[in-house]
Amino acid sequence: MRLAAFGDVHGNYAALEAVLEDISRAEVDACVVLGDVVNTGPDSKLCWERVDGLNCPVVRGNHERYVAQYGDPAFPEFLEERFKPVAWSVRQLGDELRASLFELPMIYTPSDAQDVVFVHSSCRRDNDNISLLTPEADLLQMFASCSDSAGKATTLPKLIIRAHNHLSMERRVAGTTVVTVGSAGLPLGGVRKAQYIIVSDRKQGWQIEHRAVAYDVEANLRRFETTGYLEYAGPAARLLMREFATATHQLGPFLREFDKWTVGGKVSLEQAVTDFLNAY
Repeated sequence: MRLAAFGDVHGNYAALEAVLEDISRAEVDACVVLGDVVNTGPDSKLCWERVDGLNCPVVRGNHERYVAQYGDPAFPEFLEERFKPVAWSVRQLGDELRASLFELPMIYTPSDAQDVVFVHSSCRRDNDNISLLTPEADLLQMFASCSDSAGKATTLPKLIIRAHNHLSMERRVAGTTVVTVGSAGLPLGGVRKAQYIIVSDRKQGWQIEHRAVAYDVEANLRRFETTGYLEYAGPAARLLMREFATATHQLGPFLREFDKWTVGGKVSLEQAVTDFLNAY
């Protein structure tokens, strides 16, 4: 068995096409998509339609959940100006598609490979972060109780394939290998290449090949303007555009600073983003 696994496309159609073209030359048996196909970039609907046309397993990421929860009174923060990029994705996808994205499974286990589990983040939720320094005790909590799409319980499969954190890495815990595939559409770490993995079942066990594919970064950046996304989503979209342009964190660090700046006084989002982009 030889599988390609990718996730975190984040509405970057140019990167998605580059990954799929590379996969087409890699002679894989199937693909698995690890969620966060939508949101952040300008082309959520195009990316989802392309992935949906692959007819392959897709697990739900936290960004599929975000677009599904938009407008729910229980999550009023999404209506703030800083989250206008979510509103753009919602506008593209429509209510029916958003609801279907929320119904995607959180875990996928191939019927003929019960020792491997595919998730977006972890087996307990869709937004657990893992780094090279995450304690083993935390990893055990994240993956101690996995279940496949049919609900069959498993305990620490030999291989867990995940996305969510946009940097490629591998960790070992209690005899299990946890592989983070990097990001197909929004790579970080300063390397502007679309990332994914190929996993092969060999006699000596599962083998992992991390791949990084050059794509037309400028084509994706142009879509911010030609689609109307930059104008619609405003200051937050400017930060996201820089994330795609530089392959570095921008929105997250900004929001942490913005929360500090707004304590004790009002600072507009527009001014705060301008100051942040100039300062960093």
